[in-house]
Amino acid sequence: MGCHVAAVWYPFRMTDNQKHHIAALNEAIAFYGSDASRRAIDINSGTYYYDPATGNRCSIGRLLDESVAKSLANETRYVEELIADGVISLDYDLDFLAMLQRLHDDDRYWDEPCGLTRKGFEAVKHMENYILKYVS
Repeated sequence: MGCHVAAVWYPFRMTDNQKHHIAALNEAIAFYGSDASRRAIDINSGTYYYDPATGNRCSIGRLLDESVAKSLANETRYVEELIADGVISLDYDLDFLAMLQRLHDDDRYWDEPCGLTRKGFEAVKHMENYILKYVS
């Protein structure tokens, strides 16, 4: 089984906001793809913005300043609730954030030493299409 490389680059015009989303996706792929054990996952609550034991952060936690992520170490609310309650502010599309977190959380998407599995690669392609179609 070969490795699946996923980096998003398009030779046509994208908005700055689309580029912003693509950059976050590429960064997550590169970061977790080089060492999937850096993912921060709490199988009990489903959320783990910051793991004090390892210093790992989930994909949403990595988009936050480190001090903010650390302050959310015991937080169990989902990102949509934190944004709605004014606890955090992120300039990303909410559906994109949910997809980015699912990419992070799902073990089926990651493999050592390759990074992304075939399923992970397919998830990334779906996210790329979403960004180009729905993020302005």
